[in-house]
Amino acid sequence: MAATLELVEVSKYYGQVLGVGPVTLSVEPGEFVSLLGPSGCGKSTTLRLIAGLERPTAGAIRIDGEVVNDLPAYRRNIGLVFQNYALFPHLSVFDNVAFGLRYRNVTGDEAHRRGGEALRLVNLEGLEDRLPRQLSGGQQQRVALARAVVINPRILLLDEPLSNLDLALRQRMQGEIKRIQREVGITTVYVTHDQTEAFALSDRIAVLFGGRLHQFAKPDELYEQPATPEVADFIGETNYLQGRVETAAGARVFVTDHGTRLVLPPDAGAAAAGPVRLAVRPHRVRVVDGTAAAGVNVFDARVERVVFAGDALRATARLSAGDTIQLTTHNLPETRTALQRGAVRVQIRPEDLQFFPPPAG
Repeated sequence: MAATLELVEVSKYYGQVLGVGPVTLSVEPGEFVSLLGPSGCGKSTTLRLIAGLERPTAGAIRIDGEVVNDLPAYRRNIGLVFQNYALFPHLSVFDNVAFGLRYRNVTGDEAHRRGGEALRLVNLEGLEDRLPRQLSGGQQQRVALARAVVINPRILLLDEPLSNLDLALRQRMQGEIKRIQREVGITTVYVTHDQTEAFALSDRIAVLFGGRLHQFAKPDELYEQPATPEVADFIGETNYLQGRVETAAGARVFVTDHGTRLVLPPDAGAAAAGPVRLAVRPHRVRVVDGTAAAGVNVFDARVERVVFAGDALRATARLSAGDTIQLTTHNLPETRTALQRGAVRVQIRPEDLQFFPPPAG
């Protein structure tokens, strides 16, 4: 049965240097959660703490409600897939998969049955007698995954398992990992620095920077409602406009340093008067009909650059007051023609705006 996992104010220090923390999050039974962030942000350290390969300096790690801080790794019943797979080169595929069963006193027919089921799960039937060096990178990754799930672990941990594969194979293996996780129904924590990979696989994503947890949310919430500028910058692209929030004729408006005035949504009370940064995603900047009557936050703009990106068009445009923004739109004939013409009208809806404090200094 899938387990629950809780981290409560968990921190890890190496001497006086913070490795990660404090981190508080809970993973539901059968949920797929990714730890996402740049190199050195504490993702792998968090995974090692859950696995029992590191001991937390503070806080509690609970599996099914049991505090496991002092429980050694081999007693946590956790499956672990490493970045380099860590297969035994002298053992066959089957013996690699069944290796963990011996230490659980599973032998004979039962070991053969469970090993065979794990190999069928990862579509490696018929390769039982091969050695790791006779397998492709994708096949080796499947062996490592089968070895992790054959022991019926309470939790499955994966530390950037696809980083050594080429792009096409990595995308195929993402689908395989998600299929296997759903089929087994196991609680899974996955470490990656690739936001596309995290979005493709995860029910929820924990984003870390500098050892700190910045946001733990569903993929769409991370993208549309980033909690911090760091999350907004790491998850996709973001336009930032510097300026001030003012009150004019009873309405709240944002006035950029160049003088562009944007009407704010009714709930913008959270944006205090004074200097702030306004953020808007490029795909939320809309190209509108140049003959339409002026609406809320509709501006004339001059297109400075257009990039063809298959089914999308990415453009850089300068508003009449001088602010530069990036926009992304579907590659439709009428939109492509408008952008290539050079003069467009764009709209930035009030509900698509978000505010952050001005950068330090």
